Amino acid sequence: MYGMILQINFGKKMIKILRKEGWELNPNDKIVNAILKRIELNNGECPCDNPGKTVEERTCPCKEYRENNICHCTLYLKNESFSKDTNKCKNL
Repeated sequence: MYGMILQINFGKKMIKILRKEGWELNPNDKIVNAILKRIELNNGECPCDNPGKTVEERTCPCKEYRENNICHCTLYLKNESFSKDTNKCKNL
């Protein structure tokens, strides 16, 4: 088990939010909404993930976050490393 999975209704899609110990959803609503919009437009796939991986690996929350504790799009932030200067995904 990776953590607690919540589903939120965003637009026409249900998007999974994975709560993990030591991580939090980005507190900046504008960033979260932009990322969720991209996830919706990408049919549930992470907006920052590289092509060539399986759909399961790209589906948000992506494999990098689920298994390797890496979030490239900044939807999730490590609790101890949050700063107002957080860079958002280049693809947004």
